[in-house]
Amino acid sequence: MQKATKLRIVIKRDGKEKANIKLPIYSLKHIETLMPDVALVKLKERNIDLESIVKKVKDSDYRPQTLFEINDPKKSYRVWIE
Repeated sequence: MQKATKLRIVIKRDGKEKANIKLPIYSLKHIETLMPDVALVKLKERNIDLESIVKKVKDSDYRPQTLFEINDPKKSYRVWIE
């Protein structure tokens, strides 16, 4: 199995892609500081725990996977490793 080497973040607003970010996998350690405050609030509202997600990734030996997705009427976020 190949380990993920990139952290990917895609943000869409009104269905249009506004950001498509590729970062080295080690950026996962700092994911909370990379995200806007509004996104962190949305995660907390949905009981999405970034610390648990990072632990799950480490436990999986960095297997490629979706970390989380948030879909709101106006804005969506998708974060995964590949």
